[in-house]
Amino acid sequence: MVLNNNRVLDLNKLIVARPYDMGGQSNEWVVAVPVSQTEYQDIFSGRIYFSYNSHNPRSPYVADKHLASNFFGIPSATNEKLISELRRRNDRLQESLYGSNLEQLENMATDFSPTASRFNPKHLKANKKAGIAHIDFKNIDKIKGEILGQDAALTEVINIIKNKGIGFRDSELPIASFLFTGPSGVGKSQTAKEIAKAIYGDKNKTFRVDMSTFHDKHSMARFVGSELGYEGSDVKPGLVRFLEQYGEGVIILDEIEKGHEKATDVLMEILQEGEMKTAQGDRVNFKNCFIICTSNATVNSKDRHGHQIENFEKMTTDQRLQAHGIKKEIIGRFSKVVDFAPLTPAAINAISKKLINEKVAQFNEFHSARGGNVELNIACADSYIKQIQVMANTAEYGARDLKKALADHIETPTRYLFERNPNLAGQSAYNVVITPAGSPRIATPELIRDLEGKYEIFNGKDIKEYNYVKNNNPVK
Repeated sequence: MVLNNNRVLDLNKLIVARPYDMGGQSNEWVVAVPVSQTEYQDIFSGRIYFSYNSHNPRSPYVADKHLASNFFGIPSATNEKLISELRRRNDRLQESLYGSNLEQLENMATDFSPTASRFNPKHLKANKKAGIAHIDFKNIDKIKGEILGQDAALTEVINIIKNKGIGFRDSELPIASFLFTGPSGVGKSQTAKEIAKAIYGDKNKTFRVDMSTFHDKHSMARFVGSELGYEGSDVKPGLVRFLEQYGEGVIILDEIEKGHEKATDVLMEILQEGEMKTAQGDRVNFKNCFIICTSNATVNSKDRHGHQIENFEKMTTDQRLQAHGIKKEIIGRFSKVVDFAPLTPAAINAISKKLINEKVAQFNEFHSARGGNVELNIACADSYIKQIQVMANTAEYGARDLKKALADHIETPTRYLFERNPNLAGQSAYNVVITPAGSPRIATPELIRDLEGKYEIFNGKDIKEYNYVKNNNPVK
């Protein structure tokens, strides 16, 4: 079981932990590497420790396990940085099981690139220097170009984030926390994704939790894990795994008014303490995260049992939230409660064009990724776009139903056109005109150009704004 110089030390798995044995928890921290599914080995002493799922309670085991780079507070750590920190903190590394061939270790170890510190023991001064200095806030204004029709709400969000970005924040708490309220499909969850893209450079650096699925105490195991001794206690919840992998990101808690009281207690702990205690006793840190909760409680006049809430129309936002069971203590802990407005006709029109353009871009990217040199251009009558908007139930479902309507009335007719014209195969450009009646036809590039100002032209790139004029001679 003893490690040797031929073993590859995977820094992705290198941990710092405090061991437990029959005498209780040690005050010393060890640096260890997993050697099996249930065993860790101290890289200095070679001693074997068991993980939590050991069936022998008398065996020494490790708890408070943390990735080494996170423990030492090295944002965007590389192998070189981590090994340098280990050298500085423990000169015995030179004498350890790997010490005789440290150069080989540096060459063999896998790349390690967590993006932020997850764990912050208060006694570890070096980690207090780690924080959000490496996070880029300058792109946050760009979310206004992605979320349409919500300028007032986005201005509030951007102001809070910019304040946090220059240092007006408690370093032990999440960077910022928001409660987004308003109707469905108006951009609440999408705003959270765009924040992730603007701040972290990755729209997918989000973790979504549907709070309506935590409707009873037993379902909370999927949120905070199962207690020791219960089935699944050795399986970490998805949120914990996400934070262990990235250390930062945007945590989205959707429909918080539908979650079990225990779930809201956990949320309160995160907002108040900046960390969450799992069922196994581990503490998960959220200090490099944004917490974004969503709720449509402010527009829903019926409670979770379907009963009408009295005087709902006269209530303030906070009163409506509390009427749906959201505690005022939690409401007061958010950096900001932000109201998202219903979509106006102008916003729906702008979103429609943005979505069509995105569909064209998806088509072109799909073929480009497969080595094809194909470009799709769609000229669509503005009156037909407005017909689609009428057919979509935007009042109840917002932009979500608009996407479905565009799929039915833009994507499907265009596909039918290609199927009826097999001779198009092999062409480098597809120019499609969709008339006011919704009839697509193949057009020449010249005709597409002639239609500018009469039809909206979508090429998958920047949308051009045209002064629309009535088309007296529609394409047949």
